[in-house]
Amino acid sequence: MEVFHLIWWGIWKKFRKMSGCPCEQEVQNPDYSPDVVKDNEMIGYVVLDPDHSKDGILTNAAFSHSKLKQGDLSISRIQYTSADQVRQNIIDPQIERKPERRFVGIFIVKCTKLRSMKAAYPKNSRAICVIDDGTANDNAHAVLSYSTHAEEQNYWSRNDRYTVRANLIDAFQKRGLLSLEEDFSF
Repeated sequence: MEVFHLIWWGIWKKFRKMSGCPCEQEVQNPDYSPDVVKDNEMIGYVVLDPDHSKDGILTNAAFSHSKLKQGDLSISRIQYTSADQVRQNIIDPQIERKPERRFVGIFIVKCTKLRSMKAAYPKNSRAICVIDDGTANDNAHAVLSYSTHAEEQNYWSRNDRYTVRANLIDAFQKRGLLSLEEDFSF
């Protein structure tokens, strides 16, 4: 029986690596986080002008290549937050750092939509990871990241990166922009 478990564990580890998103399977900060991000969760992205949008339309700057590459593009897990927490943990600190910023709204998308995004090389591999990253002040915090396949040599051309970022824009904009006053229960 023990041999079976060792074989199964080896297969599972290989599958996790092949998925390109092994960090998704682990709670990054167990003291602060509710759990790993589930496929059925709604993910929110706070939009600020002029950083992320022009006239309420997301721009490529919203999904920075460098932030995605570093696994540092902040998002929020809607079921674990409230409008007050979004204002306190995300909006107010951003505007305080850069007063010319203006809160535009929140775009929301289902996690599975993000995780289903593919890159052309390696053939139809995962492009985006959605990783739990709860903090002491914000247990709903998570991040978007390129999959680990992006670390491979010649993984993506500039066109592939542009396409993935354009797909992120399309996915988030599909439901339309929400205000903080709208109901976050989906």
